[in-house]
Amino acid sequence: MEQNEAEKGDWYSDWNVIDYLKKDMSKESGDIYHEYCKTLEKIEFSILAKEAILPKKS
Repeated sequence: MEQNEAEKGDWYSDWNVIDYLKKDMSKESGDIYHEYCKTLEKIEFSILAKEAILPKKS
């Protein structure tokens, strides 16, 4: 499948979209422990669910 050549010029017309990329880091605590633990729990639950649903391969 052939791709069309990219159009020349900007794909947006408003520079204010850059504001969405900026983040006020002064309000961040830097503490990611809680989110990290929640993610580990989700991974562990996924593994347990897979083991319960799918038969083990020999």
